[in-house]
Amino acid sequence: GLFKLNVSLGVNDISSRVFNIESCDVWHGRLGHISLDKIRRLMNLNLVPKTQIDFKHKCEICVQAKQTRKSFKSIERNTQLLELIHSDVCDSNRPSTRGGNKY
Repeated sequence: GLFKLNVSLGVNDISSRVFNIESCDVWHGRLGHISLDKIRRLMNLNLVPKTQIDFKHKCEICVQAKQTRKSFKSIERNTQLLELIHSDVCDSNRPSTRGGNKY
């Protein structure tokens, strides 16, 4: 999504220009996608530069992280003894060790 950035232009000398981007969304990403309430608390403690917080903006990464996966379809379990047997039909093709053993 689109969001508004507070951009200030600082000039050190004539040949170089530095753009200082301080945004709530930038700090949200830098601090491991913490909640906006915690960012506001950090701003009140002067630990993070004070910027405008847009509570309507949804972080795409956070939205994807909260998605749940569909559950797998259930499988039918066999209840009788020897109702279903699994075996390895390619057992004889196993490579041998130098001593002639097969594992």
